[in-house]
Amino acid sequence: MVGQQQPVPTESGGSLSVQEKFLPHFLHRLEELERLKHGGSAPDPVMAKILDKAIFSTWMDCVQLGAKEEAEKVLRRYAPGGEQPRELSGLPS
Repeated sequence: MVGQQQPVPTESGGSLSVQEKFLPHFLHRLEELERLKHGGSAPDPVMAKILDKAIFSTWMDCVQLGAKEEAEKVLRRYAPGGEQPRELSGLPS
């Protein structure tokens, strides 16, 4: 379970916490999903819904790893006018 934060061995014999190991991956994934959603032409409605669900799921992964603020910064970069993203505001999509 992520909440237990057990160390993950590294190739050099040291160890990283689960957060140190996986947080960069999830933040990068969140950035890439936002680029897909907002980059260029508008995705069809089905793809937009899939991207929204993937973005929310990845945001939740970041929150569970203790990086809510960092994840919200990524989402704000792509929100119109830098406002709070719809999926985090409690409003239905």
